[in-house]
Amino acid sequence: MVQRAEPKKGEKVRVPPESMIVIQLDEIAGRLADQGEILQKVLTHLQETTAEGVDIPFKDTTVTGTTLLHFVKDYPYHLLRSLDMLNKGPGTAYYRVNEDAKEVEVEDRESVRIERPKATIEYMTLRVDAGQSTTVQLTGHY
Repeated sequence: MVQRAEPKKGEKVRVPPESMIVIQLDEIAGRLADQGEILQKVLTHLQETTAEGVDIPFKDTTVTGTTLLHFVKDYPYHLLRSLDMLNKGPGTAYYRVNEDAKEVEVEDRESVRIERPKATIEYMTLRVDAGQSTTVQLTGHY
C-alpha cells in the first residue's frame, strides 16, 4: 500500500488530468442544475402572467338587485385575467371583483375594463340602487 504524503505548506499539488476532467465536469453539472431551476421559475412566472388569448362572451345580464357571477363554479369554470364590461343602461351599476373592498360605479352606456396581472378573477358582484335595474354585457378573458 502506497501512502500519500500531505503536501507541505506552499507546495503545489499536482492533480492528474483524468481527475481534473472529472472535477470540471462536476462543476459544470452543478451550474447547469442551478440554471435549470432558475429557468423553471421563469417559465412558471411567464405561464402565470401571459394571457391564453381565450375570449368568453357572456349573455347580457339584467341586474335588479345584487347579482353574483361565479366564474369557477359556473361557466366558464376558469379563473379570468380580465373582464370587459358595458353597462347598457338604463341605470347605474356597481361592481366588485373577488374580495375587493372598493365598489366601482359604472354609469349608463359606460364601458370599463377590469384587469389583473394573473388570472385571479374568481367572481364578480354586480349591484344597482334599490328600485333600479340595468343590463350589463360582459366579455371575459383568460
